[in-house]
Amino acid sequence: MNEINKDELLNLKKEMEAEPEIIEKDAKIIYDKRQYSVRIPAKIAKTMNLEPKTDKIKFTVTIPSKFNEKPELKIELIKNASE
Repeated sequence: MNEINKDELLNLKKEMEAEPEIIEKDAKIIYDKRQYSVRIPAKIAKTMNLEPKTDKIKFTVTIPSKFNEKPELKIELIKNASE
């Protein structure tokens, strides 16, 4: 059986306690009189390994039944989407 030395144990503990990195960027909405577009920041695109030829973005809007509530937007990346 392999023994774990003190340094390896400390490194493992640090990894387990580490907070996840969050990438948060604002992007402008572009309108060309036909459609709206959003540019995805490069750091996010690289982190998610976006493939423009095969990946898609799914937009879901939940419209509440009560007039005083705001609609909710959910955006989801679909990797290797068919079609």
